[in-house]
Amino acid sequence: MDTSRQLYEREATGWKRGLYDDVQHTFRAPIVNWIFRTLTANEPEFTRYLWGQVKPMFETAAFGRYTISYRDSVLSAVEDRHDLPVYRRETVGLSPAEYREAGAQLATFDVVIPRLAVLFETVDRLLQGGDVGTSPATDRAAAAPMPDWLTATAACRRR
Repeated sequence: MDTSRQLYEREATGWKRGLYDDVQHTFRAPIVNWIFRTLTANEPEFTRYLWGQVKPMFETAAFGRYTISYRDSVLSAVEDRHDLPVYRRETVGLSPAEYREAGAQLATFDVVIPRLAVLFETVDRLLQGGDVGTSPATDRAAAAPMPDWLTATAACRRR
C-alpha cells in the first residue's frame, strides 16, 4: 500500500465523504486520521467494508468504559510532569497547516487514541488470520449503547 497516497477530506465526495463524516463523528475528531485517508485512497471498497465491521465496537458501553480507563492511565502518567517539552512550529519545521493539524490531533488524543488502538489491533488480527470476535463478552455492556455520561466525561476531560 502506498502510504504517501491519501484522499484528503476536501477531496472526498459521495459515499467517501459520508464515510469521513461518520469517522469524524464516531471518533469525535476534528479531522480524519491518516489511516483512513490512506486506506480510502488505496483500497476504498475495503475501507468501506472495514468501517462497517468495526464501527459498532466504538458505540458500546464496554468500549466507553475502556476509553475512560485507557485515557486515565495515560493522563495519570503525565499529568504531574512539568518537564515535558514544549514544541513551537518554527522549531519543528512544520508548515502552519501541518502544525494546526498536529495540534488538532493532539487535542483529541484521549478520545481518538483508544479507538485507533482497538482499530489497529482488530485489523492486524484480521489480516494475520487471527481471532476476532471468537469469544465475545456476554455481559450487557458488550452490546449496550455507550451511555451519555461516558461521552460527557470525555468531553469535560478534554477542556
